Amino acid sequence: MKSAHVLWLALVSVVVLQFATGAYAALYEDPAAITSMSDHIDFDNLGSPALAGFVDYAVYAPGDYSGSISFPGQYVYAYQFFNNDTSEVGIDFFSVGVLPDITVFNVLDDPLFAYGVPGGVRPSVEFALTESVLYLFQLDNVGADEYSSVLLFTSDREPMMGAGVVSGGITGGVIVELPTPAPEPVTVALLGLGAVLAARRRRR
Repeated sequence: MKSAHVLWLALVSVVVLQFATGAYAALYEDPAAITSMSDHIDFDNLGSPALAGFVDYAVYAPGDYSGSISFPGQYVYAYQFFNNDTSEVGIDFFSVGVLPDITVFNVLDDPLFAYGVPGGVRPSVEFALTESVLYLFQLDNVGADEYSSVLLFTSDREPMMGAGVVSGGITGGVIVELPTPAPEPVTVALLGLGAVLAARRRRR
């Protein structure tokens, strides 16, 4: 009887340890993602309130998203924000920059995504600014020592590295490097041609 009791305690200890250390790995560590990373957020300038934390991201090829929602035929772009306990302001919005000819779909969040920390503060508004190059999530104040749910959108375009902005009650926000949907190859060629022409004009 005593040995059975010890075995039960050992099993409980293993389960608790696994839950605490490995049940919910970071989003950027998901092996199913085709690209992933964690980027620090740090802003404390000219007397502005300090904002410190990090954003995890992962991009999934069609059919490979690890979360609780299915998106057939679409790349999934997933982001999650963590605000440090030292922050003096909450994170209130997040925007992703994309080129004007790119449309994204399914702008929403996945609060049940367990690869990454599940739950968290959900966005109060999720919408796309269709006439702009910014796709925006309005967050309901991810306070100090809090985190967001997994924010995501889908696209039929594979990723390239671009820029996003995280705001924490400060003008302008913090620029972070993030994956965004890549344009068509023709658009890339035209952008490259434009850069060459601009460089030539500067030389003259």
